[in-house]
Amino acid sequence: MDIVVTPFDASNERAAHDALAVQAACVAHDLPDFPAMCPVNFLAGLSHPWPGDRPEHAVAYLDGEPVAHAGVGL
Repeated sequence: MDIVVTPFDASNERAAHDALAVQAACVAHDLPDFPAMCPVNFLAGLSHPWPGDRPEHAVAYLDGEPVAHAGVGL
């Protein structure tokens, strides 16, 4: 079992899309009656955070598969 946690920003498209997939799966599981997440909103938030916010993001991989996303606003 190999666990790798990778910090990322908008320039790392693979990690951003992996984090989006994890987030979308969690929202679909937790809120099945809600509409699906908007990928444009998620990815745009990485490139253009709110003024004064400095978000840090990381995605965790288990044996090469994305399993978790952490986002912290500083």
